[in-house]
Amino acid sequence: YTFKGFSDHSPIGEIWAAAMAGLGVIGDKYQLINEKYGSYTFVGEIITDMEFPEYDRHEVKYCSHCGACSKACPVEDGCLSEMTQRKGEIDEVTSELIKKTGIVWGCDICRSSCPMNNNISVTQISFFLENLTPKISSDKISKMNKEDFLKRAYSWRGRKTILRNLAVYENKDG
Repeated sequence: YTFKGFSDHSPIGEIWAAAMAGLGVIGDKYQLINEKYGSYTFVGEIITDMEFPEYDRHEVKYCSHCGACSKACPVEDGCLSEMTQRKGEIDEVTSELIKKTGIVWGCDICRSSCPMNNNISVTQISFFLENLTPKISSDKISKMNKEDFLKRAYSWRGRKTILRNLAVYENKDG
């Protein structure tokens, strides 16, 4: 049998598939929102040519569309997370948003505002609780050895992109 693992970049619509599997509802910002963990989850899949018995398909459900995520978002037409992950030069809009929000990689503003993320459980899986870097700096990123850097969620884009964003934020007043 052949097995292939994926997360984030999959040949299937992974959020849709997870909702069909009954793992949660689809939020307005196209995130899976799980009843226990809210939208603070990772969606991954294993695709195989192995045959399985028939499984239950769940009706795809959506959040209540309260609009809290859209109201909280600092970007009128776009996604700050995607903007901070672009390679190359950044435009003035992205630069100003980094300075204003202090967000140099990704963005969880919509998640933080979602009422479905109130009173959620925090994982007890030690991997997700260890070696956190809640505050980063250009100095800290530059001094990380390759092994430590590759353990970070932002490492897939490379040091250059995160250092570029940090330079914008760290020089916001100068």
